[in-house]
Amino acid sequence: MPAIACRLVAFGALAALLTGCATNPATGKRQLSLVSEQQEIQIGRQTDPQIVQQYGLYDDPDLAAYVDEIGQRLAAESERPDLPWTFRVLDDPVVNAFALPGGFIYMTRGIMAHFSSEAELAAVLGHEIGHVTARHGADRLSKAQLANLGLGVGMIAAPELAQAFGGLAQSGLQLLFLQHSRDDEREADALGFRYAQLENYDPGAFVDVFRMLSASSGGSEGARLPTYLSTHPHPEERMQTAQERVDALPPEQRAGERGQERHMRLIEDVIFGPDPRQGFFQGRDFVHPDLAFRLTLPSGWTAFNTRSAVVALSPDEDAMFQLMLAPEETTEAAARSFYGQQGIQLGQSWRDQRGGLALEQERYFSAGTGEQQILGTAAFSRYDGRTYRLLGAARSNAWNDAGRPLQETIDSFAQLTDRRLLRVEPQRVRLVTLDRPMTLEQFNIRYPSDVPMETLRRLNHHLEDTIPRGTQVKRIVGFDSGEQMGVKLQ
Repeated sequence: MPAIACRLVAFGALAALLTGCATNPATGKRQLSLVSEQQEIQIGRQTDPQIVQQYGLYDDPDLAAYVDEIGQRLAAESERPDLPWTFRVLDDPVVNAFALPGGFIYMTRGIMAHFSSEAELAAVLGHEIGHVTARHGADRLSKAQLANLGLGVGMIAAPELAQAFGGLAQSGLQLLFLQHSRDDEREADALGFRYAQLENYDPGAFVDVFRMLSASSGGSEGARLPTYLSTHPHPEERMQTAQERVDALPPEQRAGERGQERHMRLIEDVIFGPDPRQGFFQGRDFVHPDLAFRLTLPSGWTAFNTRSAVVALSPDEDAMFQLMLAPEETTEAAARSFYGQQGIQLGQSWRDQRGGLALEQERYFSAGTGEQQILGTAAFSRYDGRTYRLLGAARSNAWNDAGRPLQETIDSFAQLTDRRLLRVEPQRVRLVTLDRPMTLEQFNIRYPSDVPMETLRRLNHHLEDTIPRGTQVKRIVGFDSGEQMGVKLQ
């Protein structure tokens, strides 16, 4: 087809789509999206189980019901009340909240501990609801799909489009790592402000939230998710805008419900920071109290603990160790599943290996060819009703150096018997109602916390002046398991 004809076809396809644009009722803008509402819902429903599996739900039914109740009330005030709105609390220490298309919204226990009122929770829930009603996620997915697939304007109406977008729901997790634009954030802030006002929440809570986020480092409590600060930039600017919105309201609308007593009651005993019950590092040793196992990782490697796996990388990142639970109920089935993957070649060495626990299946393997060849060993163990897969792998040119420490790590897999470690408990939020006025420094002397003073200030919204008698103040007590992500093993 001549070039001029191609351009005319492209222009015609684009014009056809633009004439079909609809006005988004939440933002008042005409909006073009390659993702329908049904696809938005499909994305959320298919991605939600992956998020729950990877990060886990926080085990507190009362807290979960509380977040769902507030979220449902705010969503009912929105322009898309009929979406299958779903609100969850994730068992993650990072200060974060995020939304997926279709009405799936997540709060972490980390951000819940930092709120000091129901109004602050409503502010963030309203903001995330705003992202959904404004279809920001669908818009980002559309742009990402177009960029990733290299689609030009002339291909927009091509028949291949339906096939290309057939797996769109599989792209939901990538939304966690795609930053919203500044305009998206401003829109979501404005929408959340409106939804919270309709439910008669104190609008000043928005200012408090942004002040807390501005001071929060987010990832310092062992983040496994992108932090709220990294995905929601410039909290200082947004705090100023929120204050301007409050100042612009008539005097009678500048007050509202705070819900502080209820919120504080429900966050008492919430786990703060990394949960050592889910595993932690002690030097080169990794111990997991809930699963009652331990292992020793190679010196000088960088290790990571997530809900689904323990991973260690060599200094040059040319070798890796991974321990994870296998879904199969026997080591034989787990081995067949792993070795049956395309491209894996079995080595000649098969042996029953016994380290700290019985490694019932072990075999060397290779994958790839030439400079891309990977050598490794996979071992499988059945312990306490669970099947474990221990995998050591390295590039072929690194195997001579990495093979032995990888094998030693696999052999170190053992039952955890230290009663002190088996009984460790996480740090938790505790509340103290002051019986006299005092500063936060005086409070920390009388009721010591197991966190730095700056963390205590952030949790209590930087109380600088004398705190009145009768105020509930947060403190943190319990075991400090240390940093859980990116640990350099000495």
